[in-house]
Amino acid sequence: PYGNRATMFVIAIALRRVGQSSRITTALLLPLVASGQIGLATALAGILGSNIGTTGTAHLAAWFGEGYTGDGRAVALFHTAANLVMAALLLNPFALRIATKVLSQ
Repeated sequence: PYGNRATMFVIAIALRRVGQSSRITTALLLPLVASGQIGLATALAGILGSNIGTTGTAHLAAWFGEGYTGDGRAVALFHTAANLVMAALLLNPFALRIATKVLSQ
């Protein structure tokens, strides 16, 4: 298997911005995992990167809805922060070992 988790994470963010759907990234990653081309940890990095890519939509909505002030901006920033924290928690080596073990069964 090949694939650098950090690279996959960044590629997934970019794919999400182009494809406008995190489901596209997930649909692309599942066959790669099933065929053994990438590992579960790399796929998880891709899915989490795609999740962070979705936060751009919230920022755009806040920008065009309120001029990026007020509640819209706060929600967009919280959405981004929550996804970044989740990615940081799940992409650490300890969590990856647990996720790989659970998902491999």
